[in-house]
Amino acid sequence: MRPAKLFSPFRRAFSLLEILIVVVIVALLCIMAYRGYSVYVEKGRFAACSIKIANFGKALQGYVTEHNGWPQEDVLNDADGKPPKEDVLWDWWFHQLKDQGLSEDDWYCPSDIEARKKEAKMEEEQGKGSDSKYAIKTPSYIPMKFGPGPYAPFDVAKFPWAIERFGHPDGMHKVMPNGTVEVEFNFKSIPRSAGGK
Repeated sequence: MRPAKLFSPFRRAFSLLEILIVVVIVALLCIMAYRGYSVYVEKGRFAACSIKIANFGKALQGYVTEHNGWPQEDVLNDADGKPPKEDVLWDWWFHQLKDQGLSEDDWYCPSDIEARKKEAKMEEEQGKGSDSKYAIKTPSYIPMKFGPGPYAPFDVAKFPWAIERFGHPDGMHKVMPNGTVEVEFNFKSIPRSAGGK
């Protein structure tokens, strides 16, 4: 028997159903690959955030050692005792920890930056412009307040020195007085029930 020619008029072609099945399978594989990729990207950001907040804790330890106490942000209060605007406060904190090797970029978690970019893009599309709350300098990590003196930051061993503002699905980072980074459960990651408001 002779083999059929490649361009024989009697050669059977793929049916529309077979082509649709292949397209659906390829689409499902693409969706699964994208979801898996997204999970690994977020895990990478989570790990990068752990490293950043650990460095943040080291900078705070360096400040406490060098200045014999915690940074006292009360010096920024006005004559009536009112605290300063948020951007002024953060500029002050940036300046306090700059000498400890902490750049402004070290104050921001990679996941927080991505979330802010998405929010800013949405607000730009809605016509809100650059006056949005995401344009304000608000770092991902919030340092806690302690009283003056060299021992004040160590008085309560379980009280964190800084905590993450944004958080991840796995939880929010916090740096402890001993320099360890712990993850606090993030209640925002719990999906709402269908009947909840």
